[in-house]
Amino acid sequence: MIKSILGAIVVFTRPNIDLFGLQNPIMSNLGFLADPKTNPVAYTLLASVDLFTLWSLALLIIGFAVAARLSRGKSAAIVIGWWIIVNLFSLIGPAMQMMRR
Repeated sequence: MIKSILGAIVVFTRPNIDLFGLQNPIMSNLGFLADPKTNPVAYTLLASVDLFTLWSLALLIIGFAVAARLSRGKSAAIVIGWWIIVNLFSLIGPAMQMMRR
């Protein structure tokens, strides 16, 4: 929610904004290190490493450990494992885009 509010403030205060600015308005992730046009796979992978996502993962690990009565290490393995699987599936689209070139 905080990321959305900050993103909306940044978008509405800029006089002009391009598509890249809409995808990454506050640059809280590592996506700025790769060009989304020339290397969409690297951009998608780096954009998934976000400050807000890491905070959400930490909260999920703690909550899952408490709710499931598991150790934090086991809950971290489960939560981060699922996060990696979801991110791997998100790379399918950019990989297909790279193969078309």
